[in-house]
Amino acid sequence: MIRWEYLRPPLQGYRLQEGEYQRLPSGGEGELVSQVLGIELRVEAGCLRVVDLATGERLLTPAEAQTARRAAEAELERLRAELARLRGGT
Repeated sequence: MIRWEYLRPPLQGYRLQEGEYQRLPSGGEGELVSQVLGIELRVEAGCLRVVDLATGERLLTPAEAQTARRAAEAELERLRAELARLRGGT
C-alpha cells in the first residue's frame, strides 16, 4: 500500500506554464482534477481511483477490469451452453 500521510494534500499536480511548473489547485482532501485529461484522481481507502469527468464513472483498476472480463466470459460461456441445449445440441 502506498503511504500518503506525508503529503498535504495527498494528491498534487503541476502544469508547465511559460517554462515554470505551477501547482494545480486541489479539489479537496484527496482529489485532483485534470481538465486536460478529463479525469479526476481520488484517494479512496488508500488507493488511487480515476473518475471520468464527463460521465462521473469510476474507471476500473486493472484487477477490477480482469475480474469483470472473467465474469463476462463465464456468462458468455453459460449462454452458449444454454443456446446449444435449447437447439438440441450436446
